[in-house]
Amino acid sequence: MTRIITITLSVLLFCSCGSGLQVRKSKVQPLTPLFSATIANVPYKISPEKEFGKDHHELLTTLHEATGNIDSVNVYFNSNKQLTIAFKYKGKEFSKTYAGRFSKKGYYEFYLQKKKMEIPPIVPILYSKVHIERYRLGLTIDGDLIVDNFHENSGNILIISAGYQYRYQTFYKCARTN
Repeated sequence: MTRIITITLSVLLFCSCGSGLQVRKSKVQPLTPLFSATIANVPYKISPEKEFGKDHHELLTTLHEATGNIDSVNVYFNSNKQLTIAFKYKGKEFSKTYAGRFSKKGYYEFYLQKKKMEIPPIVPILYSKVHIERYRLGLTIDGDLIVDNFHENSGNILIISAGYQYRYQTFYKCARTN
C-alpha cells in the first residue's frame, strides 16, 4: 500500500511540473539598453498556439492592460535601463515604465507580480501562496521582439494544493528606430 502511494505521489510531482519554452540560442540575439523600436501591437506568432490561440495577446493588453484600436507601440529603454512602452490613442499620448534587469543571457526581465510566501522556506510542506507574473523580452535574429509570459497562481496547506501555471511566447514584428 505504501508503495502505491509513493508511486502515485512521484508521478503527480513529475507530471505537475513542466519545463519552460525555449527559443534556440542560434535564433536569438541579445537585447541591449540601446534598443528602440516601433512594434506591431498584434503578434504574428504565439507558441504554443494550440493551447492559447490568438485572442487577447496584443502587446498593450499583455503589458499595459490597455485596450482599443492601436496598431503599434514604441518600446525603448530610458537612461535608468527601465523599459518604457508608449503609444497614442485618440490624440493622447500614454506611456508606462517597467523596472527590470538585463540578464547575461541577453534578455530583459521584469515582474508585474512577485509574491511568494512559503512555510518552511524552500520545501513548503505546511503552507505556501505564490502569485507570479513574469515577462522576459528578447530579440530574434531577424530583429523581432519575443515576449515570454510566465504566470503562476498557486498555494497549499499541508498536502492540499491548488492553482495553475502557464508559459507561452508571443512574437511581434518591429521596426528598429535606433
